[in-house]
Amino acid sequence: MSFLTSRLKNATALLLTLCLATVLSSCGWQLRGQHQPPAAYKVLTLNSSLSDANQLQLSYRLNEGGWIVKDTPADSQALLNLDKLNIRQRTQTINSAGEVAEYELVGQLTGQLVSQHGDVTPISITTQVWYDNDVTRVAATQLEKEARTRELVDKLFNLLILRLQSVDN
Repeated sequence: MSFLTSRLKNATALLLTLCLATVLSSCGWQLRGQHQPPAAYKVLTLNSSLSDANQLQLSYRLNEGGWIVKDTPADSQALLNLDKLNIRQRTQTINSAGEVAEYELVGQLTGQLVSQHGDVTPISITTQVWYDNDVTRVAATQLEKEARTRELVDKLFNLLILRLQSVDN
């Protein structure tokens, strides 16, 4: 009797594992891992209207991702032109006293990637983050907004790198 019970438990565990694997594979989930930049765009020049701190952060992130960032377009395979970050704040919810309870920060990064051969790949990335408004502590709300703004810029740069990795050679 215990032999039959243990076989039934093993069969149930196997069936559960197969169902879980099927669900994960059918929903589009995949391991991302580290991707390499496309060979035709590996060496690039960053030309942007970003702040100095953001440009430095993006250059570091590109280098970390396998790109080689050069100072002059003549030394590179592509030119990454980025416009100024557009970050706007919108009211999301209002509490029962009529005060803003939650804000949304929406960030947009636009530009283009231009290859040596003149091929232009437009770039337009938009994402958002939310934060709460503490009406009793204005300084805390401002600190929260600054932290969420840094998070938003980081998300935009992550999405930019994913976009650059997907550019066809």
